[in-house]
Amino acid sequence: MELPKGHLSISQIRCYLRCPMEYYFRYIEGIPTPPNGSLALGRAVHKGIEHYFRQKLNTGEGPTLAEVLDAFATSFEQYSQEVDWGHENLGKSKDDGVNLLKLYIQEKAHLVIPKAVECQVMIPLAGTYLIGYVDLITEAGDVIDHKMLSRTPPEDRAEHDIQLTCYALAYLTIYGEIPQSVQLNCLVRNKSLKIVTRSATRSLQDINWFNRLTEDVARAIRAGIFYSNPDNFMCTPTACGYWELCHSGREC
Repeated sequence: MELPKGHLSISQIRCYLRCPMEYYFRYIEGIPTPPNGSLALGRAVHKGIEHYFRQKLNTGEGPTLAEVLDAFATSFEQYSQEVDWGHENLGKSKDDGVNLLKLYIQEKAHLVIPKAVECQVMIPLAGTYLIGYVDLITEAGDVIDHKMLSRTPPEDRAEHDIQLTCYALAYLTIYGEIPQSVQLNCLVRNKSLKIVTRSATRSLQDINWFNRLTEDVARAIRAGIFYSNPDNFMCTPTACGYWELCHSGREC
């Protein structure tokens, strides 16, 4: 079996590790699931942050807060139409996005000098390649990923995040050296909105381990190894869009 997209991405790798059967339904059979409101909000906030740093990279100065919020509002309008909101409140979600962006611009963004924004890199692997998109690379040599979370992340969250290891590999591929740090800038959306940073480093050993993991995932997909993972915390009727399909007795 060939890789369904002809390459791997960190999203595909995480999906397969979370549940190989979810990977099968999503990427092999191409069965979509509608995004939820939180995902739509996260994507729109991400667009606002991207707008800020792209302009700062191109001109040396960030846009006004009003311009950032306008970019967010345009994206939110688009993404919100693709969502089954269910019990989620669209108006409150938009307000939270506005307030989180205000906090981020005030507390974090003005301190960062961008070197690359939404940087795409293609990394050759055994028999395929890995496509990565790095949110933000700073002039100081930091690699930053932006996350919207519903709870405050643990202190060691960045230590074990494989997406950050993937970003470190991307940095090594582009610049020929390991980044100074890998960071999660977390926009936390719970009872009180706040911005939390979790930072760590990656060694060459960490990056080599991730390379081996990626190659193992590619081999497993090619071998057609797809099974359910009921120990996955998202293996519930409400969290997994493939729950009914997976539990229907369907044969692959």
